[in-house]
Amino acid sequence: MAPLYNGEDDDVATTERLPVEETGPFACLCNNLVKSFCAATTVRNKRVIVSLGLLLLLPAVLSVLFLSWKVDGVIAWPWGTVFLFVWLVDAMCLAYYPRIIPRWSASLELSSRTNAVHFVSFACMVLCHVFIALRLDGLVDWKWTWVLLPFILTGMLKRSNHVAVFAWLQVVFLAPRLDATLLWPWPIVFLPLELYAIGCLAYCMYTLSTAPPRQERAKAGATLLGLVLLLGIPLVLLLLRLEGTCEFSAMSILTSWLVGYGILAIAGLANIHWSAPQDDFV
Repeated sequence: MAPLYNGEDDDVATTERLPVEETGPFACLCNNLVKSFCAATTVRNKRVIVSLGLLLLLPAVLSVLFLSWKVDGVIAWPWGTVFLFVWLVDAMCLAYYPRIIPRWSASLELSSRTNAVHFVSFACMVLCHVFIALRLDGLVDWKWTWVLLPFILTGMLKRSNHVAVFAWLQVVFLAPRLDATLLWPWPIVFLPLELYAIGCLAYCMYTLSTAPPRQERAKAGATLLGLVLLLGIPLVLLLLRLEGTCEFSAMSILTSWLVGYGILAIAGLANIHWSAPQDDFV
């Protein structure tokens, strides 16, 4: 693997370093998983890496599951308990962050200011989680704009990729609607998420129609299916519920996402198994 910076060409080094520098150490962890998967030479190693990636997503899945049960009245836990796995991940990250930042910054030769920005951004995310739990439990009566302000500040502190930008815009649109400051219809409130989904779908369809290699078309088709299962269907069900058009339970919306998540996980593992030569199973 070529080094990110070799000191020979400053312009090239800058263009290669900036995207990594701006993502933060946790995005680098995800990138390392992807690189490890691509570098794996046996089916067993690829299965382990894919399983590890799915395991890292488990706290998010369980958090959404608890959230759905709480909204549907299945459980009567306080919101602080509903966010149990959120606190667990935050605690693990607080333990992980001081260890990973020195290695990560040393490998990329980052400034102390950049390290501070990333740490403050993470602290704002944790603070936002705390504010949301306090607000939902009725322990504070702040407006949602103030509750979500730490997350909004996170997007302003550092340059982000397009996914983070759309997430930031979504929160900016959502906060005044929750405060009833703006009474936009819910499809307008979720416009950033809708635009992101439409853009991804359009890109995948364009790739399907123009990419000559069969492998590239297969990747675009798999991505298109994933977007429909994980983003399209749950978003449509959520909007129908919020607008009062249909009475879907929160668990029904989550189930559509979990089914899509399960299909993609099984399909990914099956693809690893069937696409590899038999002598790779070592």
